[in-house]
Amino acid sequence: MPKVKYLKDLCSGRTGNVHDLQDYEANVLIQLGAAEIFDDSEQTEAVRLAAEHAEAARLAAEKEYEQIPPDALLNLNGRPVVDDFCDMAQQLEPLPETEKPAKKGSKASK
Repeated sequence: MPKVKYLKDLCSGRTGNVHDLQDYEANVLIQLGAAEIFDDSEQTEAVRLAAEHAEAARLAAEKEYEQIPPDALLNLNGRPVVDDFCDMAQQLEPLPETEKPAKKGSKASK
């Protein structure tokens, strides 16, 4: 049973789907130009290329994150906050703690 990749939308499959068909079914679809014989090496090559692209994208994202300064303010998703002028917002230094004055009066113990 040959594997066939559909080139057109049909009732038995959509464009790009791969199915195992009987020999006579595959021959009819190939002669009509609605399908072609599917070669597994094409799929493995496509999977390998997709994996390479994903790895390259991951490395590019890591390189981009390395360029973020350590004092940049970050969103919850890890991206830097950008101000109105497309500059990265810097984290504000925390204000020093001030002592709260002690309460004075008749209800100071409450």
